[in-house]
Amino acid sequence: MVLAVSAIGNSVPPVFLFPRVFCKDHFIINGPPGCIETSYPSGWITSESFLKFIKHFHGHVRSTKGNPCLLVLDNHESHLSIGVLNYFCKENVIVMLSFPPHTSHRLQPLDRSVCGPFKEFYFASVDDWMINNPGKTVTIYDIPGIVKMALPRAIKSTNIISEFQVTGKRHTTEKCLLMMTSCPAQSRIER
Repeated sequence: MVLAVSAIGNSVPPVFLFPRVFCKDHFIINGPPGCIETSYPSGWITSESFLKFIKHFHGHVRSTKGNPCLLVLDNHESHLSIGVLNYFCKENVIVMLSFPPHTSHRLQPLDRSVCGPFKEFYFASVDDWMINNPGKTVTIYDIPGIVKMALPRAIKSTNIISEFQVTGKRHTTEKCLLMMTSCPAQSRIER
């Protein structure tokens, strides 16, 4: 799952990454409002899936030359493709700022404010789902619906804003956003 939040506490609906060759719209039918889906056989983000995310992101932030957007993200190779940087971000005035390698654990405000609470709320939502669906196994098609229950509890404006302040990023503009990635399905299996 890929999600972006702003320093003033707003968020962009998530993009779900499915470990499939092809993705179908029904995968996210019960997901959070405005979410979209993409796929790759390994389930990891690629340049193509990141381009889909960045287009989704731009559709929500609507950056322009007079109102550019700063997107702060980790140093993953999928974020560095020519198609994303030169063709889409440059044309749509999305300035991408990448953390130096091996520093996101110190600079990433979402780890404690969103990811930690999200995991807890996600696990609780999975437990609720299993109680309400006895004898059934959670599948990847159930994950968006489970995320729909957990995500609003994790992306509280107060948590996001306070965490940006803790890491020293006291931006007051709505256009400063930060990207986060998470894989709830793998988290649940490892639990």
